[in-house]
Amino acid sequence: MDAWKLGWTGKGVNVLIEDFIYESHGAITSLLAYRYAPGATLYGWNIDSASLNTSIVDIDNNNVPTKTGTLIKLGVVNASYVGLNPNADYQAVTSRFMNPSFQGQVNYTDAVITKAAGNDSITSEKEPINKAMAGIPSLSNRVLIVGALNQAGDVNSPAYIASYSNTAGTDPSVNSRYLLASGTTPFNSGDLAVNGVSINSTNSRNSNAGTSYAAPRVAGMVAIVRSKFPNLSASQTASIMLDTARYDTLSCYYTVTGCDKTIYGKGEASLSRALAPVGKLR
Repeated sequence: MDAWKLGWTGKGVNVLIEDFIYESHGAITSLLAYRYAPGATLYGWNIDSASLNTSIVDIDNNNVPTKTGTLIKLGVVNASYVGLNPNADYQAVTSRFMNPSFQGQVNYTDAVITKAAGNDSITSEKEPINKAMAGIPSLSNRVLIVGALNQAGDVNSPAYIASYSNTAGTDPSVNSRYLLASGTTPFNSGDLAVNGVSINSTNSRNSNAGTSYAAPRVAGMVAIVRSKFPNLSASQTASIMLDTARYDTLSCYYTVTGCDKTIYGKGEASLSRALAPVGKLR
């Protein structure tokens, strides 16, 4: 709310939601990003295997017209999915994220990528797309791997990592890109509809909580940061999000041992800290 009052709403930033756009999962991830950055321009791309070549659509579900040489420059991409076929999925995804002219519609090359860590209670490097992204130097510096908390953390009501969430892990290339956000959803069964059809927690690929819902929250925060500081590159913006994440809103901070970085990574994403001056950029 403080950011919005100052005019930082994500305006001027293009956000692409890669998801099952015509299902409840995609609707919820899109709306979570929109709740944080209502001024951003939202697009969707349906990653369902039945329609991998579908066009980019805008938030009103209209196909985005393209012209030769005219591309949508993406500022943020949210990827709330994991690799089901390690031999194929990660190659297709990583090559797309480095593509300056994907399907002649969008330019991914300066987009911060918010990637859901996964919901298997394992270390994040064991999820193949996480591992692949972190292993490509030209891509890894703009990737944020997002785990889930049981709630939004507060110093007066600290959060803890959700039992289902993949943790930061021991691989430095992955855990150095890992931060956390609430994995809950504010939407109850029957609150939402896609094309007039009510959706709820029993729909395909949808549940009441997950890293899928933590990632678009961070995507919305990134859009706000990039709208306030349009001169920043994707890698600089991602670095700011990592450098300003915090532990003092997490329950582990108040234990004798503190927060284990192999579990909590860089800590909880903080929009207020990310919008404040942080010193020299790297």
